[in-house]
Amino acid sequence: GNKARLSDGADNGNADGEDFDERIINGRDAVPFSHPYLVYLRTDFLEKGLSGTIYNSYTILVNTYHLEANLNKAGSKDNLRIHIGKHKNEERENEEQIRFMCNYTTHPKYVNGKPNSYYLYTAVHLYEPITFNNYADKIRMAKPSQKNTIEKTCLIPGWGSRGGGPKTSNILQEADTIIRDCVGNPTIDDNEFCTNPVYCWADSGSPLVCTDKHRIFTTGMASATGRATGTDCKKAYDTLYADLKIQDVHDWAEKTFKDHEELCRPSIRNEVF
Repeated sequence: GNKARLSDGADNGNADGEDFDERIINGRDAVPFSHPYLVYLRTDFLEKGLSGTIYNSYTILVNTYHLEANLNKAGSKDNLRIHIGKHKNEERENEEQIRFMCNYTTHPKYVNGKPNSYYLYTAVHLYEPITFNNYADKIRMAKPSQKNTIEKTCLIPGWGSRGGGPKTSNILQEADTIIRDCVGNPTIDDNEFCTNPVYCWADSGSPLVCTDKHRIFTTGMASATGRATGTDCKKAYDTLYADLKIQDVHDWAEKTFKDHEELCRPSIRNEVF
């Protein structure tokens, strides 16, 4: 099978006129605002957006490949809008907050344009902090020490392809999934792992949410899907994730946040993030 990156939202359905489920693959409508750590990024030059995860009040974690692809289309980071506290992504909601990007930092091990460069971690730095409330909040990243204690049955939210078809969902979806040995993806890097197929495209950057001792953590970030035949999502192999249970990733995320104090938030000191 071919290992393909999750699409940035291009209209690449495979069967015009075919009936598709209104839900994501194996998914269901999420309870409104039940995933306050999930954000939606979009530009005026892309019909569908990308997902990200709140790391702290000034930082969003996203998928490098698709963020850069969208910024290239948009022409400027000023065209990127970050929607926080979303349920229906095609309309304005009273609960949502909108922020803009000051800068972004890719993980130093990511090699732009390299087909199998799967250190797809990018930190998006904001000018203004996110206000945490019932609709917007950060989520803990799982630590390396939790590798053997984190539950294998997890959940992933997103607004991606409905039933593997050419259209994405307006209403936030979620799907149960199980971490397992990869099926159909022959090349798996050390910082990747798999679940059963849940997403096809337009879900890049969505967090995989798992529990450990009844507390939730994000343990991975959706990065790619192995497709059996082109863009036929009904024949998709396992969903791949960039692993967040890596000390190097934790250290990098914290360092790049601190490094951007002068550039993005010079007037902020001793604030709780």
